[in-house]
Amino acid sequence: MEHAGKLLDAAPEAAARIVALGALDEACAAAERLRDETDDEALHDFRVALRRFRSYLRGYRTLLEDSVTKRHRRALRDLAAETTVARDTEVQLEWLSGQTEQVRSTHRPALAWLVERLEQRHREAYAGVRGETLRRFVEIEPKLRERLLRYVARLEESMPRRVFASEAGELVRHAGEALHAGLAAVRSPADVEAAHEARILAKRLRYLLEPLRATDVGEQTTALVKHLKGLQDILGELHDAHVMSQELASAQIESATERVRQLHEALYVEPGAEQEPKVPRDLRAGLLGIDRNVRDRLQSLFGALQADWLGERFAPFQQELTALASSLLAWGSRHLEIERKYLLRDLPPLQGAEAEEIIQGWLPGDEVRERLRRVDANGTSRFYRTIKAGSGIARVELEDETDADLFETLWPLTEGRRVRKRRHKVREGERVWEIDEFLDRDLFLAEVELPSADAIVELPEWLRPHVVREVTGESEYKNENLAR
Repeated sequence: MEHAGKLLDAAPEAAARIVALGALDEACAAAERLRDETDDEALHDFRVALRRFRSYLRGYRTLLEDSVTKRHRRALRDLAAETTVARDTEVQLEWLSGQTEQVRSTHRPALAWLVERLEQRHREAYAGVRGETLRRFVEIEPKLRERLLRYVARLEESMPRRVFASEAGELVRHAGEALHAGLAAVRSPADVEAAHEARILAKRLRYLLEPLRATDVGEQTTALVKHLKGLQDILGELHDAHVMSQELASAQIESATERVRQLHEALYVEPGAEQEPKVPRDLRAGLLGIDRNVRDRLQSLFGALQADWLGERFAPFQQELTALASSLLAWGSRHLEIERKYLLRDLPPLQGAEAEEIIQGWLPGDEVRERLRRVDANGTSRFYRTIKAGSGIARVELEDETDADLFETLWPLTEGRRVRKRRHKVREGERVWEIDEFLDRDLFLAEVELPSADAIVELPEWLRPHVVREVTGESEYKNENLAR
């Protein structure tokens, strides 16, 4: 997928459209192949690509709401539904082709009758897909593509910029929880609706994972997709067996009705007619024989599902999925500066603390705020450019180290927007407290960076007597505002 390597760091709205457009490209390629009547895989590939596309639209609904209308979603749903009969009959005919040696010779007329019935339906369904369904897809595709190629971004200073990794992490976690609950509802081979719902949930999770295989979490993702492919195969075959069972129930009624009709007509043949009416064969026993094979198949597939996925068997997969979601969320928060800030009445005792002197200034700008910083420590100077956005406990911070020449070139532009301070760093357990002693005014602030916005902060004993109050989120204590 184009741009997949940068997907995790992309804006969620942009990444969602990149993923959706990739699936739309696949659907277009498969749709073009539908014109070739010799391409046996075209229908399957078109159906899968269309389903994947719809799954992305559903999963990223809030990110795509200004690009995909309800009318478009309904049209895509109808297009997907129109491929169902062709696909189901294709699968049924493939399974029945292997039943010739499995059924009794006396049951083979029923098998032949059933195959003929399904082949006729398959031809009609395929003709509809290649005709009207394809025409309508070709009509709607350019409109969808045009709308997905653009979106309006809103710049909101109060909110940190999220990246796609964070969105994907949350979606993957929720989809995993939904799949777990869906599988828990499948308790026997007779749970047709529950098994069908679990199959849909497995597909949705897999489709969420597939675009991530070409990113930095690709190794974790590929293993999970492989596991899901196995689950999807079992649930898919279980679904096909349920459909075949329903087909056989319908076939029993149709064959019995047809036999009664023929017997009825035979009663009205004139005595002595040149051709005696042929008594129709009773196909009920043969269809029941095939139905027993379907029942055995259902039992076998449910046994495989139970052995590999149900109950506690789901736990190893869930652990892997949770680890991936955590990796994505961690990736998404790596540019977030999550901290709490405290106003101090004076400088605490800081024996043995590391110290560095900092001068920093801000370039002109409203929506995008760029900071220049020089840090002097241990006789050396280092230079940085930083983009900041947001306020409060969690903010976006993108930092890049630069050189003295660029710093000196840009520094004059910060005139009137500068601060000077000495920063003392004190390690307390797993956290590092930064005590800022401002050199251009009488002000002391303490900051601590946190792993998450809801992390609990305990003030160290050496710091507590010097704290006036917490000032996290108070704009007057932001360095940028202090610089003015």
